[in-house]
Amino acid sequence: MAAATNQDFKIETIGYYKRDNDMNVTIGVRPSPLNPNYKRLLELQASGNYTKDKFINLADPEVIDDGNIENYFESLLNYISIEGFGEEKPRFVTNKQLLVEIAKKPIKQPILAFQYLGIIFISFKKFENIPPKVNETLEEKLKRAKVAMAYTHGANYAHYLTKESDEQEIPEDYAKSSCKAVMKCDISIGNQKDLVLYSAEIDALDELGQHVELKALLNGTDSNFFWKMNSCPFYWKLSFGKCKMMLIGDKTGPKELPKMETELDEETGLFKDQKTGEVFDKRTNSSGKDYPAYSLCKIEELKTEEIFDKMKEQKNHEKNVGIKWYEWTVEGGKNRVRRMLKEVKMKCSDQGVCFLGTEENKTWNFEKIEDGHAEYDDAQDFAKLVKTKMDIWKANFSN
Repeated sequence: MAAATNQDFKIETIGYYKRDNDMNVTIGVRPSPLNPNYKRLLELQASGNYTKDKFINLADPEVIDDGNIENYFESLLNYISIEGFGEEKPRFVTNKQLLVEIAKKPIKQPILAFQYLGIIFISFKKFENIPPKVNETLEEKLKRAKVAMAYTHGANYAHYLTKESDEQEIPEDYAKSSCKAVMKCDISIGNQKDLVLYSAEIDALDELGQHVELKALLNGTDSNFFWKMNSCPFYWKLSFGKCKMMLIGDKTGPKELPKMETELDEETGLFKDQKTGEVFDKRTNSSGKDYPAYSLCKIEELKTEEIFDKMKEQKNHEKNVGIKWYEWTVEGGKNRVRRMLKEVKMKCSDQGVCFLGTEENKTWNFEKIEDGHAEYDDAQDFAKLVKTKMDIWKANFSN
């Protein structure tokens, strides 16, 4: 049983920064603290006084997700070039997103691994904003509108719980900046020490300065879907973010359409009467709850340490109704992370060479990316960025 003790990941926060839309960083900027709205709403819920006339509209104002995508954890590399690594140089550098994806299940997307100055940098390939198609189908339009709406709901929920005054409006740069923590995770087993340095976007801090995740979800944790599909990714997202808990905003869904023929208004994204052209307000119906649509109707505190046990309870409760559950364990996720990092360390040892890693049947395969390879441009961009920032680090911190 002694070996099991060594399976624990030891995670600590070593710094904070805020990044802008160009990935420039301001060192030392911490995430916003929770305001009194959080506890006030919990007290109203407990007393039964949280009635529909006190609803919070998550759909207004609309918040556009127009920020640049961060590739190759560029802001973290900028932080390192300025602040260094702290007391101890890590073996690996990456971001929270990659660790979460590895921990929760075998991944489909390939990874890039590049060793430089004795450190292995691991990233996903470049992500890009995909503009809408010229001739989108109705299904594609609805899907895009749904994603945009969810972003608005999440932004307004987070702002409601962190704004400094009732009058404070959501920042204009909300989608173009974020506060991140710089984390170190010790994945060591026995005397074999391995440190992973990574960045993690943090939503808020509680009164003790502990990290808190904020999420607005339809039906909160009341649905089987949450425990069946979301419990695993949320557990790892909170764990690698060293979050004490997730504050879940239980929101109502879209309005129920009237019993008449309707069509989607392409300009507004709202539904309208085919005969009269009247556009229907999405917030005029309670959608099965005694609140207008897209309203905050409850807040739930979900502690990180409770997620796995609560998932098992829900699974046992539903096991006789034919629901197929996604199987996961905490130790299984830790083992996947360790196995991937071990394979990277063994197979990507050539300094200054970028490797492409893919996982198939629980086995990681790595190949050198050389001129002519389909991923050559991506690899060159990643390697160039790492070398540029690490050369600055070397100049700033060499003895």
